[in-house]
Amino acid sequence: MEETALTRHTLVFLAPQGKVRLEAELYSAYFGEAQERLHDIFAGEADVPGIVRRAEEKPHSIAVGFVPWRRLENGNRLRVATYVMGAEVRTAVSPYELDCGNLLVRSRALEAAGKIYALAADFKVKAGFLGSVGLEIATGLPYTDDASDLDVLLKPAAHDRLLGFYRQAQRLCPGIAMDFEVELPNGYGVKLAELFMDTRTVLGKSLTDVRLLDKEQTAVFLQ
Repeated sequence: MEETALTRHTLVFLAPQGKVRLEAELYSAYFGEAQERLHDIFAGEADVPGIVRRAEEKPHSIAVGFVPWRRLENGNRLRVATYVMGAEVRTAVSPYELDCGNLLVRSRALEAAGKIYALAADFKVKAGFLGSVGLEIATGLPYTDDASDLDVLLKPAAHDRLLGFYRQAQRLCPGIAMDFEVELPNGYGVKLAELFMDTRTVLGKSLTDVRLLDKEQTAVFLQ
């Protein structure tokens, strides 16, 4: 597949041979329960995707991160940073393409996701979900729990619409931590909250770097 089609947060699902190769390559680097969680990723019944991440470039390779659905005994999540070959990717899915129409409400995070998804539609803002919520929607596995927060990716929209959406989202879901990122056409993602702060710059994160962006220059994308 074309690597240029991938952006930060894209979910990449591997072909069977890619899973077998990657698990064998990583197996010796993990021990005990971490090794068991690694098996959950590559040999479980569900198809667990890798998430495209920023990292040093390698020829013909894609930097991704994998997260198993079960937490470690200490409550943390195992995060596996690695590379896959472009030829091993079976399909790639944008967070916006996840099916959020019929969420099974089994956690506070998923309940909040359903509310935010409907609210975004009301404001004509395109939303997708990241983190544990996005992975649960993508796989059907119980990634979310009482400790889960909500990470939301947004397409650019008019500044006033985004502000109205943001304010209402905070009122609608006061009991859960939420983080909103706007994905700009220049390849950088910025925190929605920063766009409403009285600052001259915002922190932008892309697939290749992290830098301060002039807020006036980003405003052109929010009209």
